[in-house]
Amino acid sequence: MKRKVSFSTSRFTKTHSELEILEIAKSVGTDAIDLDLCDQKKYNYRNPASIYSKSREEFAAYFEAVKHHADELGVEIC
Repeated sequence: MKRKVSFSTSRFTKTHSELEILEIAKSVGTDAIDLDLCDQKKYNYRNPASIYSKSREEFAAYFEAVKHHADELGVEIC
């Protein structure tokens, strides 16, 4: 049975974007990441800079771009 190597992004979300985290994951040789979206400031819908304060279309487009980048790198998002 093949096992995947992954890590949680919780320590990185305060200082790196999701795209940067994917690049880090690829550079250290992981197969997957557990994308943590619990940073209270970064993901607060009251914060105008937060992706959660954007329109439904902008929100979907952003995470579709993240998924596309992950696929290009060969990193699975769990």
